[in-house]
Amino acid sequence: MTNAIEEAVALNENSRDITAAFDGSWQKRCHTSLNGVITATSLDNGNGGMESDGVVKIFQRSENLYQVRYVNYLGDGDSKGYKKVEELNVYGNVECNRSVETYYGLAIRRNAGKDVEKMRRAVWAIYFHKYSTDEEPYHTLCPPGTDEDCCCGYNKASVTGNKYSHQHSLPPAVMDEIKPIFRDLSNQELLKKCLHGNTQNPNESFNHCIWERIPKTVFVGLKTLKLGVLDAVICFNDGCVSRLNMLESLGIEVGSNTKTALYTIDKKRFEDGEKFALQMTKEARTRKRNAKRRREDQETQEQDEYGAGMF
Repeated sequence: MTNAIEEAVALNENSRDITAAFDGSWQKRCHTSLNGVITATSLDNGNGGMESDGVVKIFQRSENLYQVRYVNYLGDGDSKGYKKVEELNVYGNVECNRSVETYYGLAIRRNAGKDVEKMRRAVWAIYFHKYSTDEEPYHTLCPPGTDEDCCCGYNKASVTGNKYSHQHSLPPAVMDEIKPIFRDLSNQELLKKCLHGNTQNPNESFNHCIWERIPKTVFVGLKTLKLGVLDAVICFNDGCVSRLNMLESLGIEVGSNTKTALYTIDKKRFEDGEKFALQMTKEARTRKRNAKRRREDQETQEQDEYGAGMF
């Protein structure tokens, strides 16, 4: 986990004020479980760690343990961790806006299967929508008011002729501070991974690794849960082969068969990921070609209908 932190700092231009995403998962459903796992993953490198005592403890220990501050908080819309962190004010204000988070999810889902630029424009539309005031509206990137998916009240009012007041704008100082976050969230390489419309939340992926080791259908004690989570951290961050370092540090001699098996597992995981990415790219190209063909057919029909001398 320390290595993951240092990698995140390096990717953050050596600044130790980093952005992290937080998520929780319970050992059994219906919120009746006594054991749960809280994950914190870096927005920059997707690596993470765990602490069963919750988000607050992760914040409280960050400076002493890793010499970093989680200055930006990304979490589920129904997460209570943010409120607790905000109340404690561990090391200053933590920036988070729930409506921005919600609209970002919509920008991804509504543009799934389309080109990256449309998704990128939709992300920046959120920023300028929140920046807008009655005196200076910036809604050019927002969907037109005639669009059924339009959630921009200003553009809708422009169509209906109703009066619109910007009551939910954020102060310019706040928007200037969170602008670098929007640059990260609108990164084309990041958005390319979202074109298929499935979740790219590394926390969810990490949770899957945990419950793959400790199925929820079988009850285990807290000690077993902790061991499973720590093993998931090792493999999630650095691959199954990193188990070798752990075994060697315990004084356990590792045989050649074990080494070969761990390398094989990681190789297969990498190859499967490459195949999935190639398949998604192929499907995206097919959708793009089909969309282009439909546009050309529509343009041809319009030309036939509105050609010279035709009414």
